[in-house]
Amino acid sequence: MEKPILFSTTMVQAILEGRKTMTRRIIKPQPDGRGLRTTSVFFEDWHGKEVKTKYKKGDVLWVRENFYKCIDNNDRVYYAATEKPTDTPKRHYKLKPCIYLPRADARIFLKITDVKVERLRDISNGDAVREGIKRLPEVGNHYPDYENKDGIFVTPKGSFSSLWTSINGSGSWDANPWIWVISFERINK
Repeated sequence: MEKPILFSTTMVQAILEGRKTMTRRIIKPQPDGRGLRTTSVFFEDWHGKEVKTKYKKGDVLWVRENFYKCIDNNDRVYYAATEKPTDTPKRHYKLKPCIYLPRADARIFLKITDVKVERLRDISNGDAVREGIKRLPEVGNHYPDYENKDGIFVTPKGSFSSLWTSINGSGSWDANPWIWVISFERINK
């Protein structure tokens, strides 16, 4: 089944560069402290109630990303992650949030290869790299601080915590919610 998924411009760039092959999404509503159990067919809470995932292994996702649309001509789309409008004055283009990208204009497609459940802060350094965290060789192979542009982290996990907080708000990392861990591969469509 095809479904849309939203990604920030930074994460779209990571997908296009082949660095991002995983994403984390908060489980809603949150299970109790014990989390979820995996059966052979689905996830369930510890009271035997099935918890449905929005995304399943084998689903194809089309990426919604920020884009520029020409106000005068609806035929041309520029993708904010890789291009800026250049063929006419900027006043004719408007940056639109990813939520408004129609399926017909999607250029990135992902196939889900795995879905699992874990606590947010249980992420490994390896999974943080698969989330698209970029190594900064110019500063001793450290990793960027997504909240403080001048800051750096020694580990990918530290960098990912700042990315998560920049997207989900103050206190979101410390809340340590249960999350869906979704692995994917980029496909041609």
